[in-house]
Amino acid sequence: MDIKIVSNKWTKNRKSAHVFVGNNELYDMIDKWYNENEIHKLPIKSTAWHKVQRTVTNMIADAIGTYLYISPWDVKYSSTCGCACGCSPGFKVKLLDGDVSAGHDIWVKIENVTDVEKKMVLRAMTKAVPLLEKDWFEATTDKL
Repeated sequence: MDIKIVSNKWTKNRKSAHVFVGNNELYDMIDKWYNENEIHKLPIKSTAWHKVQRTVTNMIADAIGTYLYISPWDVKYSSTCGCACGCSPGFKVKLLDGDVSAGHDIWVKIENVTDVEKKMVLRAMTKAVPLLEKDWFEATTDKL
C-alpha cells in the first residue's frame, strides 16, 4: 500500500505527530464484514472484531512507519488521537527531539492496496469466525 499526504499542519507543541487516515479499501473490507455479521448488535465487546480491526491497524501503522522512515514500533493507534471523546481516531507517531514533524497533524490517504494485503485481511476475517461464534454464544446464553 502507498501513503499519500493530503494535508499537513502544525497545531501545537508536542513531541509527536498525529496521523489521521481517511477511508480506504481495507477499512471498507472490515466495515462490510462488521455489518454483515451484525457485530453492532452484540451487547458485549467482540473479540473477533478486535482481532480483525487490529490486523488492519497494524498494517497501516507499518505503512506509516515505512513512509516516515521510522520504526513501526513508534507508530501507535489511538482511538482518542484527535479528541478525548473518540470522535477522531488516528496514529500517534513518536519522533526524535527536534524533528520538524513534531506537533503536526497529518492527514493521509491510502492508495494501491495490494492483493497480498487484501488476502491478509481476508485471512484475519476467516480466522475470526470461530471467535465471532463464541462472542454470539456468550452474548445470547443466560449466565447463572
